[in-house]
Amino acid sequence: MSPAVRAKLSAKLKAYWAAKKAGKIAFIGGGNMATAMIRGLVDAGRKGTTLIVSEPLAPKRRILTRKYGAKATASNTEAASAAEIVVLAVKPQIIEGVLVKHGLKNLPLTLRITGCPNGCARPYLAEIALIGRAPGRYTLRLGADAIGQRLNVVYRDNIDENAILTALDELIGRFSAERQPDERFGDFLWRAQVLGPRA
Repeated sequence: MSPAVRAKLSAKLKAYWAAKKAGKIAFIGGGNMATAMIRGLVDAGRKGTTLIVSEPLAPKRRILTRKYGAKATASNTEAASAAEIVVLAVKPQIIEGVLVKHGLKNLPLTLRITGCPNGCARPYLAEIALIGRAPGRYTLRLGADAIGQRLNVVYRDNIDENAILTALDELIGRFSAERQPDERFGDFLWRAQVLGPRA
């Protein structure tokens, strides 16, 4: 590669990364996790005007805008479509209410949530895993074991939060009624043939 071509390529790469750095970041969910990340970005010098947050609660949207300068919207689609980078900052505590309802608040349970299917967050080793497909849509995977020797499988694909909670409410209710002593949720799903014959 000639020095002229190399210099031209280098200039293009620098411009690309500068544009990426200045590009907008969207947060799907405006709870504690997103707020901590936004605060860190603003404290590090990023302008709040380059951040957009989707949050269903109007008071929380007002706080994010007033305190950090971020644009806040109730629409996941609006936030994601305006951004270079999308962060799924959903709340794992959505499942806590289901566990409490069925008397299982202190149940040991492996739950992983990620916005990426590549597996870096090890969602395939969780008893319950949510993998983001699009803003507000997830793949629900179930049935890994607690010691990392069995992967989970797709239970429902491309579903929203309400469908996730409905499915888990039914399954956790059944688990509460039918489980054996010291049985884990992932093991129960296979023993009860919710996910198919036991492997």
